Parts: sequence; C-alpha cells; structure tokens
Amino acid sequence: MTTYKSDHYQPEYQDSLVPTLVHDGRPVIQSSNIAEYLDEVFPDPPLKPEGPVLRAQMREWMKEEEEFLFRLIVTLSFNTMMKMRAAAYGMDQLAQWSRRHPDQARAQDYLERISSPADLDAVAAAEKKLRWHMERLDNQFRQSGGPWVCGGVFSLPDICLAGVVDRI
Repeated sequence: MTTYKSDHYQPEYQDSLVPTLVHDGRPVIQSSNIAEYLDEVFPDPPLKPEGPVLRAQMREWMKEEEEFLFRLIVTLSFNTMMKMRAAAYGMDQLAQWSRRHPDQARAQDYLERISSPADLDAVAAAEKKLRWHMERLDNQFRQSGGPWVCGGVFSLPDICLAGVVDRI
C-alpha cells in the first residue's frame, strides 16, 4: 500500500497551492509555470521548440492541458479512481487525513465527492469531450511528424500532458 506523506498539508504550505516548487527559497506554483521556470533556470537542454510556429503550438497545447484536459481528468478521476481510493483506504482513514488539510471546505468537498454515487452523466460528458481533445492531439502528432507534440523535440507541452496521459 502506498504511504502518503501529505507534506502539502503542513503549515508552511497553508498559503500555497499544490503543486509548488521551492527554489532558492521562492515558491513557484502550478505545473506549467514550474516547467517553464525550470526551463529558464536550467536551459540545457532547452524545452521550448525553435521558431514562432512551434512555440505557438507549444503554448496552445499547454493551454489545452490547463483549461480543458485537466478539468476533464478531474471529473473522470473523482468518479472512478478516487472512489477506488475510498474503497481501498476506507472513509475513516481519508477523513483522518482530510482533517490535516488547511482548506477544510475543500477537504469536505473531496470527501463528499468520493463518498457519493458516481455521476455517470458527468462521466459520459467528460469522456466524450476527452475523446475529442485526444483526437486533436493525435492529429497534432501526425501533423508534427512526432514523436513529440511539437515534432522531433521533447518540449514543455510533453511535460504538461504527461499527467493527463498518466491518469488516462
């Protein structure tokens, strides 16, 4: 069984968002911002493709992940995977962990969502939208020649989309 450290529930994170990277004592939040920050601080190898067209595609797919794909994955996750977590750990254990969360309204919302019946209409709608976005992504790979989102170069959108692909 996986042991969760729940470090993001510690007092020093109470005013932060997850994910957070702390570098040189300064926090950087949100996955895509962290990826861009790391590319700027550690530029070798570069994670931004060359040229304005490829950089525009890079930004398009980073935005696609943030605004659409992530939200769809959350809907699907809470109606499937998170309910399995509740079954595996039990609601008592999850309630105990949730008491350490600095935002109790959010913690209680989480517990409510994973303990309530699955919203099959939301799952069906999210699945349909996710398929549409994945077809767009598939077309992007074909048009770019792959093997990465922007063609032959591993770049920021590949990093940003990794979490979505992992959840799928």
